Amino acid sequence: MKASLFLSLLILAAGGMLGWKQHGQLVTVRESHRQVTEEARALGLSPDALLEASKPPLPTKTGREDSEAKVAAAKSFAKELIDFAKKMEEIQKSGEQPGDEFQKEMMETIARFLDLTPAQIKVVVAEMKESPDLDDEMRRNMIGFSIMMLASEQPEAAISIYTESSDIKGLGEMGSHVVTTALGKWAEKDPLAAMEWVRKNSEKHASLITEDTKAAILAGAAKQDPKLALGMVDDLGLKEQHRVGEGLARSARTAEERNALLEVLRADKKQGDLSKTTLSALGGQLTSEGFESSQAWLTSAKLGEKETQSIAQGISSWQAGADTGKWVEWMNGKVPEDTLKQKTNELVQQWTRSDYKAAGEWIGTLADGTAKTTAIKSYAQTVAPYEPEAALQWANSLPAGKERDELLLEIEQAEKPKPAVGGLSRETVPADE
Repeated sequence: MKASLFLSLLILAAGGMLGWKQHGQLVTVRESHRQVTEEARALGLSPDALLEASKPPLPTKTGREDSEAKVAAAKSFAKELIDFAKKMEEIQKSGEQPGDEFQKEMMETIARFLDLTPAQIKVVVAEMKESPDLDDEMRRNMIGFSIMMLASEQPEAAISIYTESSDIKGLGEMGSHVVTTALGKWAEKDPLAAMEWVRKNSEKHASLITEDTKAAILAGAAKQDPKLALGMVDDLGLKEQHRVGEGLARSARTAEERNALLEVLRADKKQGDLSKTTLSALGGQLTSEGFESSQAWLTSAKLGEKETQSIAQGISSWQAGADTGKWVEWMNGKVPEDTLKQKTNELVQQWTRSDYKAAGEWIGTLADGTAKTTAIKSYAQTVAPYEPEAALQWANSLPAGKERDELLLEIEQAEKPKPAVGGLSRETVPADE
């Protein structure tokens, strides 16, 4: 097992530990608050009044003593972390899989790491830089792990430590990812500060400030203030409109955030093309979240025809899956006929490839009209190379006319491939009865 795989293992374990700790802390705090409140009221005291009248406890140490103690604790932990890394190397060389005891030790080590302050992590990184007990690969992996753990929760510190450690050979390979994540998170809290860092470092760290990084900053800023984010587009130098749209859409995960973004897009009449791009990107996001969870917002947002059309254009055939029929039915009657035909064709074609049975059953439930005609054509065209007889039956279910004649000719001319693809094969495709 390579050291880089150990780094992946550490990061995965840390992610799980962080989630568990946050959940556990939340439960503990709520339960403690409930108990203390009940006890106070039982004594005839007002918890709110106590909070207003309370004063912070007097410190038992001076700030200097406390700082020195934290530095000492960080250095001690750094030594333990280095010893742990050496143990990882030994397991790697032996070819053995990490046992239960080792995994338990790893989780405990990560839990302690997550309790460190950014200042302490800087001390740990400095100790690892100087340690003769780490080879270059393990040093790079452990420092990289330390920075990545900070990127989401302490973005400013993560960027600071990374730039101070960029002289380490090979560390630059992970730089773009770390800086992108950190600046995006920083922009959620303080968009102007994140922008200022980019302005000051655009030359010194030009390789880190990619289009993805700029889009992440835009998304973070839009999460706090969509209007401010729109004003930052030129300052960021984002020239690719699809990245701007994707960044804005990525910021809007809740109904409230989507409403705020929609309000800003509606108010800025100059952003017609950007509005289309953003709403299209939002359509892809809604597809990935599932139709049921998206339906409430789509209904409450009171979308105009052009807005609905833009969202429909972004619906992803690769992500729609079992929701494909629901998305087609949602579009039916809400978007222009050309858009309905285009998207229905894309969606049904992909659904037929992944689950021809479900797609065929759904088509049979549709009322006559553009959506059903387009769905039948897409379905028949997709299955024709594998089951031409079934495709012909579907085609013959269409009303007599030019569309049916063209589809029948296309099916007859379809070349049947040798292997079955995507589960489609002879005697597997149902025909419309």
